[in-house]
Amino acid sequence: MIITAEDLYARHLQAREALSEHSIDVIARLSSGIKSKKLVRKFNVMSNWVSYMNDFIKAPKNIISKSPSSIIIGDITAPLRFPVTLGIESLEGEFTVISYINSYSESTWRNDLLSNVTPGFSISNSYKVSFPKTAKYNGQTLKLSPKAVASLGGVVSGGVSSSSFSNISEEKKKMFNTVLEKIAIELKITYKSYKEININKMLNNLSSDITTASIALLNGDGVVLTDENNTPLEL
Repeated sequence: MIITAEDLYARHLQAREALSEHSIDVIARLSSGIKSKKLVRKFNVMSNWVSYMNDFIKAPKNIISKSPSSIIIGDITAPLRFPVTLGIESLEGEFTVISYINSYSESTWRNDLLSNVTPGFSISNSYKVSFPKTAKYNGQTLKLSPKAVASLGGVVSGGVSSSSFSNISEEKKKMFNTVLEKIAIELKITYKSYKEININKMLNNLSSDITTASIALLNGDGVVLTDENNTPLEL
């Protein structure tokens, strides 16, 4: 499963919140005389993982999108068959139709080209092609299909996609997400997406003191947790 930096950040906050609430129950059960090594081990492993993630999972930084520089196309000579499609490949190899010409004559092809434009793109009367705000066409060139003689301008450049980024590697992001999914199963919670939660409200309500205090209470002096056979515990 591919997860965005935003949703990973949101899941981490929700896991912290759920774990803080769970710590109150754990402390209450231990204080009432209920002794469970399994309960303590699970809580400690989850607490240590969530605390470890604090150093890596930060609020994503937003990038504002920008359109690539426009490209001017020249006259198109008659191809062998119609319709003629003007388009461009994305960086992922997907061909996007920009416009098409149904028939070729001096009076029709220009009108076709200007009136059949795909939403998000635009073609001016001077045949200047403008692109959506994205980086996925950077490094690509305009293409005609079937092939026809034309001056299709240079290489697309300058586009910026609207996105968020963090300094977490994809490998670590995948690992953290797997752990957070296991924590969700253990705590019986369902994560909401970044867009579905109120980040500021959650940050204000989150009390890291509860989790930290509970870890200290249950985890001794913070050494790596192991079982009776000195094997590191895993969730």
